[in-house]
Amino acid sequence: MPLRPYLHVANELQRAIHHDPEWDIPGIGALSRQYGVSYCTMQKAVHLLADQGVLNCTVGKKITINPNKARLIGVDAPVARTAQDNFYRNVRQSIVDGTHIVGEPLPKFEFFILEYHVSIHTIVNTCRRLSDEGLIHKVGKKWVVGPRRAALNSPAPLRDTSPVVAMLVGHERAWYKLSTIDHTAPYVGILDSELLKYGFQCRLILSRKIWEDVFVLQTRHSDARPLLRQLGSRLTGSIMCSTSFMRGAYDEWIEMLAPFKKPIIFFDFNNDAGYISRKYPGIRKYFYRFYSDENQALKLAISSLAKCGHRVIGIPYYGHREYSWIRSRVDRIKEIAAGHYPDLKIITSDSTAVDAPHELMRSNPRFREMLQHHAREMLFDKSTALSVDDREPFEQVAANVALSTIPLLKNHQITAVIGLNDVFAREIYFLLNLLGVELPRDLSMISFDNAPASRAYSIATIDYGFARAGYLSAHALIGDIVVRKGVSGNSACECKLINRGSLGVPRKQKRALV
Repeated sequence: MPLRPYLHVANELQRAIHHDPEWDIPGIGALSRQYGVSYCTMQKAVHLLADQGVLNCTVGKKITINPNKARLIGVDAPVARTAQDNFYRNVRQSIVDGTHIVGEPLPKFEFFILEYHVSIHTIVNTCRRLSDEGLIHKVGKKWVVGPRRAALNSPAPLRDTSPVVAMLVGHERAWYKLSTIDHTAPYVGILDSELLKYGFQCRLILSRKIWEDVFVLQTRHSDARPLLRQLGSRLTGSIMCSTSFMRGAYDEWIEMLAPFKKPIIFFDFNNDAGYISRKYPGIRKYFYRFYSDENQALKLAISSLAKCGHRVIGIPYYGHREYSWIRSRVDRIKEIAAGHYPDLKIITSDSTAVDAPHELMRSNPRFREMLQHHAREMLFDKSTALSVDDREPFEQVAANVALSTIPLLKNHQITAVIGLNDVFAREIYFLLNLLGVELPRDLSMISFDNAPASRAYSIATIDYGFARAGYLSAHALIGDIVVRKGVSGNSACECKLINRGSLGVPRKQKRALV
């Protein structure tokens, strides 16, 4: 039986690569004219060879030959998309996406047999192919993800010869926020642990001198270049973070880093710098931008409630003039609901003026108990001893939450609430427990961030995928696995729903909860 046209062309390309591993491959259009086939046929042939690791093919980038694979193929190596090819492609994609973690063993063969319906022979051959590419290696009887470069069993002391990653955060306070707030802490935690595991150290580059042992960055980065040059081959890459201290200066940072030709990781967690330039020579090869997809997160939250049958959703909302993201998130939720779910009603209670938290405490012992409990939680989160006077702001926040949530609970139509983030959601959770409202029997709730502090509570939340972005950022700097990105270096953090038990169908009898 004759081969299909694209399989025949793929064989011809393999023979050409075998005879000339240094071949400068033209674009798909030029190849289709050279071999006398259609653009679609040539595209299928190129993608097939890319799936098998022979070619490196990314949208918008030049097609290149994988030199390690080119030495392994034979002149008459048959090309056909078999069950083994499909299984190989799926496992390889799982490694690239971070589903299978570097340094961890692959699942047992029994898992692959049940999951993909393949034979042991197919699995063994696929593992050998992945091993030839350096994506896995064998330790004893196990196949371990990553090249044969063992991670350190424990973080080694940082030495003058250790590889260095430059962290550009602008200010000490910005780094503290990135490391501690619920929103971005997963990224920093995973990034730091992966780099330490392989003996990499991080150096902060700040806008002013805070400590004696960190770099000092003066106006227009005049002092940063010499400091980075001093690292020489130790500099393995850099990480930029979209903090308020760096906003508007991203192009200058990239212009400074581009000549070093090292990976540049831009953690754009606010997704406010999609405009930055990549015009500098060779920058697209080294540039990675991981950004949060706010619209995807909000759509996922709204659709999750809508699929459960909720049609009237409340957003407990109290005004913080200094936090513009609150108003922006509320407005965007309303826009998405109006555009995709016309029958969905969003109700907010904006309590910008709260004057009587102390009167509430005096008149309602249960409310006072909730405030004290909330203050204890904040004390636990902060891991510090606060005086009675210092507790008042925490109690004020709890009072604001209560005074903005209770009016919604008195609405007979509300069947679900959206917490604007996990901090607000935990405060609402405490209040609902105080009022005797059960989740999800009486009310459903969903929030955002998947903060570690919220894992002890039955609160559904949207994970922004920052932990996975931290893992991929670390390994893009380490350089042990391929990290996928778009033509401009963009890679959206994938959001997912984490349901811990607060999502359910609306109660049958609509009634006020308080």
